[in-house]
Amino acid sequence: LKTLNTISAHIPGSHAAKIKARNEIRAYMGYYGLPHVYLTMNPNASDSPIFQVMVGDDMIDLSDRWPELKPGSERAKLLAADPVAGADFFEFCIETFLEVMLGWDHETGKTHADGGLLGHLEAYYGIDEFTNRGQLHIHLLIWLCGGLNPGELHERLEHDEEFRVRFF
Repeated sequence: LKTLNTISAHIPGSHAAKIKARNEIRAYMGYYGLPHVYLTMNPNASDSPIFQVMVGDDMIDLSDRWPELKPGSERAKLLAADPVAGADFFEFCIETFLEVMLGWDHETGKTHADGGLLGHLEAYYGIDEFTNRGQLHIHLLIWLCGGLNPGELHERLEHDEEFRVRFF
Protein backbone atom coordinates (compact mmCIF):
# COMPACT_ATOMS: atom_id res chain seq x y z
CA LEU A 1 0.00 0.00 0.00
CA LYS A 2 2.85 2.41 0.77
CA THR A 3 4.30 1.88 -2.73
CA LEU A 4 0.89 2.56 -4.31
CA ASN A 5 0.56 5.83 -2.37
CA THR A 6 4.05 6.88 -3.43
CA ILE A 7 3.24 6.22 -7.08
CA SER A 8 -0.16 7.91 -6.96
CA ALA A 9 1.43 11.04 -5.43
CA HIS A 10 3.06 11.59 -8.83
CA ILE A 11 -0.23 11.42 -10.76
CA PRO A 12 -1.46 15.01 -11.25
CA GLY A 13 -4.86 15.62 -9.69
CA SER A 14 -4.88 12.42 -7.66
CA HIS A 15 -5.86 12.49 -4.00
CA ALA A 16 -2.30 11.52 -3.02
CA ALA A 17 -0.83 14.32 -5.19
CA LYS A 18 -3.08 16.87 -3.46
CA ILE A 19 -2.01 15.60 -0.02
CA LYS A 20 1.65 15.78 -1.09
CA ALA A 21 1.20 19.38 -2.31
CA ARG A 22 -0.52 20.42 0.94
CA ASN A 23 2.31 18.89 2.97
CA GLU A 24 4.92 20.68 0.85
CA ILE A 25 3.07 23.99 1.29
CA ARG A 26 2.92 23.44 5.06
CA ALA A 27 6.68 22.83 5.05
CA TYR A 28 7.29 26.05 3.10
CA MET A 29 5.09 27.96 5.55
CA GLY A 30 6.88 26.41 8.49
CA TYR A 31 10.20 27.59 7.08
CA TYR A 32 9.30 30.93 5.42
CA GLY A 33 6.13 31.92 7.29
CA LEU A 34 2.92 32.96 5.56
CA PRO A 35 3.23 33.78 1.85
CA HIS A 36 3.23 37.46 0.96
CA VAL A 37 1.41 37.02 -2.35
CA TYR A 38 -1.26 34.53 -3.42
CA LEU A 39 -1.66 34.61 -7.19
CA THR A 40 -3.55 32.68 -9.85
CA MET A 41 -2.38 33.21 -13.43
CA ASN A 42 -4.39 32.11 -16.45
CA PRO A 43 -2.57 33.34 -19.57
CA ASN A 44 -4.89 33.14 -22.59
CA ALA A 45 -2.93 31.84 -25.57
CA SER A 46 -5.62 32.40 -28.17
CA ASP A 47 -5.81 36.15 -27.42
CA SER A 48 -2.05 36.66 -27.23
CA PRO A 49 -0.06 38.08 -30.12
CA ILE A 50 3.01 36.35 -28.65
CA PHE A 51 1.32 32.95 -29.00
CA GLN A 52 0.33 33.79 -32.59
CA VAL A 53 3.99 34.45 -33.38
CA MET A 54 4.98 31.23 -31.60
CA VAL A 55 2.70 29.22 -33.92
CA GLY A 56 4.11 30.85 -37.03
CA ASP A 57 2.03 33.96 -37.78
CA ASP A 58 4.75 36.20 -39.23
CA MET A 59 2.27 38.99 -40.06
CA ILE A 60 2.14 40.17 -36.44
CA ASP A 61 4.44 43.01 -35.44
CA LEU A 62 5.13 42.68 -31.73
CA SER A 63 6.54 46.21 -31.66
CA ASP A 64 3.02 47.57 -32.32
CA ARG A 65 1.15 48.59 -29.19
CA TRP A 66 -2.06 46.88 -30.44
CA PRO A 67 -1.00 44.28 -33.03
CA GLU A 68 -3.62 43.24 -35.57
CA LEU A 69 -4.81 39.68 -34.84
CA LYS A 70 -6.72 37.17 -36.91
CA PRO A 71 -10.38 36.61 -36.02
CA GLY A 72 -10.96 34.78 -32.72
CA SER A 73 -12.23 31.60 -34.36
CA GLU A 74 -9.02 31.27 -36.40
CA ARG A 75 -6.86 31.88 -33.32
CA ALA A 76 -8.81 29.26 -31.36
CA LYS A 77 -8.30 26.74 -34.18
CA LEU A 78 -4.54 27.39 -34.12
CA LEU A 79 -4.48 26.69 -30.38
CA ALA A 80 -6.61 23.54 -30.74
CA ALA A 81 -4.37 22.28 -33.53
CA ASP A 82 -1.19 22.68 -31.47
CA PRO A 83 -1.77 22.16 -27.73
CA VAL A 84 1.97 21.71 -27.19
CA ALA A 85 2.51 25.28 -28.41
CA GLY A 86 -0.20 26.32 -25.94
CA ALA A 87 1.75 24.62 -23.14
CA ASP A 88 4.99 26.27 -24.35
CA PHE A 89 3.22 29.65 -24.28
CA PHE A 90 2.01 28.98 -20.72
CA GLU A 91 5.53 28.05 -19.60
CA PHE A 92 6.94 31.16 -21.32
CA CYS A 93 4.41 33.40 -19.52
CA ILE A 94 5.08 31.92 -16.08
CA GLU A 95 8.87 31.98 -16.47
CA THR A 96 8.77 35.57 -17.75
CA PHE A 97 6.57 36.65 -14.83
CA LEU A 98 8.94 35.01 -12.35
CA GLU A 99 11.98 36.56 -13.99
CA VAL A 100 10.71 40.10 -14.61
CA MET A 101 8.30 40.68 -11.72
CA LEU A 102 10.09 38.62 -9.08
CA GLY A 103 13.70 38.65 -10.31
CA TRP A 104 14.05 34.86 -10.42
CA ASP A 105 17.00 33.42 -12.35
CA HIS A 106 15.93 30.01 -13.68
CA GLU A 107 19.50 28.95 -14.49
CA THR A 108 20.95 29.53 -11.01
CA GLY A 109 17.74 28.84 -9.09
CA LYS A 110 18.19 32.08 -7.15
CA THR A 111 16.88 35.62 -7.19
CA HIS A 112 18.81 38.15 -9.34
CA ALA A 113 21.10 40.50 -7.45
CA ASP A 114 18.91 43.44 -8.57
CA GLY A 115 15.67 41.63 -7.75
CA GLY A 116 12.49 42.16 -9.74
CA LEU A 117 9.74 44.74 -9.81
CA LEU A 118 8.38 43.43 -6.50
CA GLY A 119 11.79 43.18 -4.83
CA HIS A 120 13.76 40.03 -4.12
CA LEU A 121 12.14 36.62 -4.18
CA GLU A 122 12.83 34.36 -1.24
CA ALA A 123 10.77 31.38 -2.43
CA TYR A 124 7.74 30.41 -4.47
CA TYR A 125 5.49 27.38 -4.78
CA GLY A 126 3.24 26.80 -7.76
CA ILE A 127 0.67 24.22 -8.76
CA ASP A 128 -0.47 24.20 -12.35
CA GLU A 129 -3.71 22.61 -13.51
CA PHE A 130 -6.28 22.72 -16.27
CA THR A 131 -9.52 24.69 -16.24
CA ASN A 132 -12.75 22.96 -17.25
CA ARG A 133 -12.18 24.35 -20.75
CA GLY A 134 -8.72 22.79 -21.01
CA GLN A 135 -6.66 25.94 -20.42
CA LEU A 136 -3.61 25.81 -18.19
CA HIS A 137 -3.47 28.02 -15.13
CA ILE A 138 -1.24 28.17 -12.08
CA HIS A 139 -1.73 28.96 -8.40
CA LEU A 140 1.36 30.58 -6.88
CA LEU A 141 2.40 31.25 -3.31
CA ILE A 142 5.19 33.84 -3.19
CA TRP A 143 7.54 34.75 -0.36
CA LEU A 144 9.49 38.01 -0.76
CA CYS A 145 12.79 38.76 0.99
CA GLY A 146 12.18 41.10 3.88
CA GLY A 147 8.41 40.75 3.61
CA LEU A 148 6.46 41.31 6.79
CA ASN A 149 4.51 38.53 8.45
CA PRO A 150 0.98 39.45 9.60
CA GLY A 151 2.06 40.22 13.18
CA GLU A 152 4.86 42.53 12.01
CA LEU A 153 2.50 44.21 9.54
CA HIS A 154 -0.10 44.94 12.24
CA GLU A 155 2.63 46.23 14.57
CA ARG A 156 3.99 48.63 11.92
CA LEU A 157 0.48 49.80 10.98
CA GLU A 158 -0.32 50.52 14.60
CA HIS A 159 2.90 52.31 15.59
CA ASP A 160 4.44 53.77 12.40
CA GLU A 161 2.40 56.65 10.96
CA GLU A 162 4.59 57.07 7.85
CA PHE A 163 4.35 53.35 7.06
CA ARG A 164 0.56 53.42 7.59
CA VAL A 165 0.19 56.33 5.13
CA ARG A 166 2.37 54.57 2.49
CA PHE A 167 0.54 51.28 3.03
CA PHE A 168 -2.93 52.73 2.51
